Amino acid sequence: MAHVLVTEKFFWEYSLSFYKVKDVQELLLGLQDGFGLNVNVLLFCLYCDKLTVDVNELVLTSILSSIKIMDGELILHRVKRRQAKNALESENRLDKTRYQDYLAQELEMEKAQQAQIVATYLKEATEHPINKDTKQRQVIKSNGNMQTYVALHAERQHIEKLPNTTLSTAEVQVMIQTLQDLREKHHHV
Repeated sequence: MAHVLVTEKFFWEYSLSFYKVKDVQELLLGLQDGFGLNVNVLLFCLYCDKLTVDVNELVLTSILSSIKIMDGELILHRVKRRQAKNALESENRLDKTRYQDYLAQELEMEKAQQAQIVATYLKEATEHPINKDTKQRQVIKSNGNMQTYVALHAERQHIEKLPNTTLSTAEVQVMIQTLQDLREKHHHV
């Protein structure tokens, strides 16, 4: 049972460590802002890829449903933080304490969202394990979790008529591959 390797603590530590790797933050935020992907779900996919733990579509769908409200709150908080930063910078004075408070709050929200992701994964992975009889797309190799998430997101965008993205599919694939390459070089786990 590979999913027992997935823990809230290790996922959080992995995320903090991997996020600091050169170009990772820019790539993750680019995928978030340009294609509407959730950074914590991307990090979870990368973490599971690193552990060679497969995450199937049913589990990913449950994860996305479980964090939907949190995600909306995070997005609103992020907008407020960015607006505050822009307003303060335009006045040539950045109230660092206020901005640091926004960042600290956002980090706590991110950590709570990650805890929810792990809890949902552990519950759902037990109920919906990947096996040969599963008719959904299977993860072919340890890089498949992010591809599964991107495909699921693109499908949801089409069905739910989510806002248009600023990144092409080809750009997204290049960014995903770059993240996977960086993950291979990162030795935290």
